[in-house]
Amino acid sequence: MKFKIFQLKNMRETDYGFMGWDFASSHGFKIADYKEVYSGEREYNIFSSRDFSVLLLDELYYEFNMEHPADFVGNSLSVSDVIALKKDGTDYWHWYYCDRFGWKEITEMISVEEVNSVNKFEFTLDDLINVLRDLIKENGKTWSDSTAAIKYVSKITGLTYDDIYERSHNENV
Repeated sequence: MKFKIFQLKNMRETDYGFMGWDFASSHGFKIADYKEVYSGEREYNIFSSRDFSVLLLDELYYEFNMEHPADFVGNSLSVSDVIALKKDGTDYWHWYYCDRFGWKEITEMISVEEVNSVNKFEFTLDDLINVLRDLIKENGKTWSDSTAAIKYVSKITGLTYDDIYERSHNENV
């Protein structure tokens, strides 16, 4: 599993450095305010539940506070930092905000444009359709069972639900 750690580019230019998610989300949180400070991989091949994600996030929190890798150039992990996790073989990143107590998944709060502003790659509609395929396959669902996922792609692309549903069926998903 791949992971990326993001920290604020400039604490003085935001109102939410070292603040919990409720405060950050109501005071202009933008992933574009962040820079990637570290990326790595773990030998986990499962990603089936939020509980597992929390265990991995807690493990990373400990490591990047108490036992920094030699090549880590960021500050100790703290409230308002962001970690992205990606299961091997998928194109989909799950984004988590380090909250005052635990982690807040913020994947749905981050648009494709914001992700592109911090990453060196661009998402296309085909990428998003592939993300949906991965999510549906992982959860043993069909396209007709996946209304929420299609609505999410609609939200971040601006395409209608019907356009995405039709395209997904044209792609023989």
